[in-house]
Amino acid sequence: MCRRIPSLILSLLAFTSIANSQSNKPLKWVGCNPPSPYPNVQCAKHPVSYDWLSGLSQYTAMSVMRVKSRAEKPKGTIFLPSGPKRSGIRLLKQYLGDNSSAAMELLDEYHITGLDVRGISEHSPIKCNATRWNRRVPSMVKNVTQFNRMWRHWRKIAEECREMTGELLFDHMDTFTIGQDVENVRYNDWELPSKNRKMHMIGLSWGAQIGLAYVEKISAYMGNIVLDGIIDHTQGPISTIMAESTAFETTLKHFFAWCEVESSCALHNQPDLEHFFTQLAAQAEIEPIRAPRCKQNDGESSCRPNVSLEEMMLSVQRYLAPGPPGWPLLAESLWEASRGDASAFSAHWFTGESDPTATWASLITGCQDWIPARDFFELSGTQRTMRILSPLTRGYTQSFLYYARCISWPRKQKKVQNGQRPLLQEGKSIKPLLLVTSALDPITSAQGAVSLRAQIPQAVLVFTNKAGHRSYGAPGDLTYIANSVLRTGGFPQDGSVYQT
Repeated sequence: MCRRIPSLILSLLAFTSIANSQSNKPLKWVGCNPPSPYPNVQCAKHPVSYDWLSGLSQYTAMSVMRVKSRAEKPKGTIFLPSGPKRSGIRLLKQYLGDNSSAAMELLDEYHITGLDVRGISEHSPIKCNATRWNRRVPSMVKNVTQFNRMWRHWRKIAEECREMTGELLFDHMDTFTIGQDVENVRYNDWELPSKNRKMHMIGLSWGAQIGLAYVEKISAYMGNIVLDGIIDHTQGPISTIMAESTAFETTLKHFFAWCEVESSCALHNQPDLEHFFTQLAAQAEIEPIRAPRCKQNDGESSCRPNVSLEEMMLSVQRYLAPGPPGWPLLAESLWEASRGDASAFSAHWFTGESDPTATWASLITGCQDWIPARDFFELSGTQRTMRILSPLTRGYTQSFLYYARCISWPRKQKKVQNGQRPLLQEGKSIKPLLLVTSALDPITSAQGAVSLRAQIPQAVLVFTNKAGHRSYGAPGDLTYIANSVLRTGGFPQDGSVYQT
């Protein structure tokens, strides 16, 4: 406990600095540009400090969109934080465009605010060299020569991104810092009385990690919080990779089982789906599979002319994320790839110094949040182990990309500034919150949610007994339970399992 006291004091001092430096900068709500087609929608550009710990008055900006509550006196604001590859504003627009959206029911009592944080906000974009980023360099290496090539490639990319973006933004893209940005928005929403300025939150996927980064530092301002699809940032790098890889492998096997009984699956008549998939992977490993429908001059839709094994595996992982409702598309895409057209799995082809997919921001944040391998021998040993434990997916995961690509990342300090570590407050002072996980989540393993539940005594963990990444928003019991927590602060039975 004593060893954690300096970190806790530092966190409290940081947030004191936030309040002082930003106390005269309330959110300025104006009409959105372009104007929103929906009523009661407002936008704001809000300054946040590049480096909250330094005390320097140098600011970047984040984008904020709010849908005003239907209530005359709202209880407060429910925040939708975003992270790399997930725009909180885009998610809010998605909810607005769906009349049946469960999130919109919350407008009876709350404002709902979507956040685009530093690096993905239009006011603070990451800039990199697209030409160099388009060069294909494998993250899984076979020898020291390939390792050195990978080392130089990502080192050069990082140096160019840092120069083009600006070192202040580039060096402060970690989730710990982003959590402080979110707190600053909460603090400066002065339209609400102070008693109603609690942090109510729906944190999905990376947004859940932002939520955890927030609550472990500022439990005093916690309101009703739901974290869905969360990864455990207290595990070491090997445990993180193994958990994600196992979840990916297990979900893929369930996809094969679904195909065997679902006649609409394009692979339904394949006699041995594991063999089919293994052969397709072997083909992509020997030579990238063509992507004839991809163009390299198609703006935001530009994609690579062919697909490597690494790109195919990571795409399959993403295609598994929607669960059975999205699996027919995965089956069709795998069938097309086996026939020589892997266009559906093609990675983005970058054409300018900005990135519409937020891939650049994702890697920069990942390299500041996750501890990489130390050298070739550690990396190759991990690769060998994962290919044995996950023979179908071979260990390809997002966490492995950080483990490999971030080895040569330039750092102001020797260690990763927000690398995996124990919770700052040992979890004991964190108020009750709801953790949601799926037994078959191909991206964020249920293992992480169980581990966090063990570390946060007042947390309530519930499961959905279905496949897919994230559950909130889908029709069913779990979305209803989450909304009930947000509206009333009442929690379900810890350990409950829901079928829908």
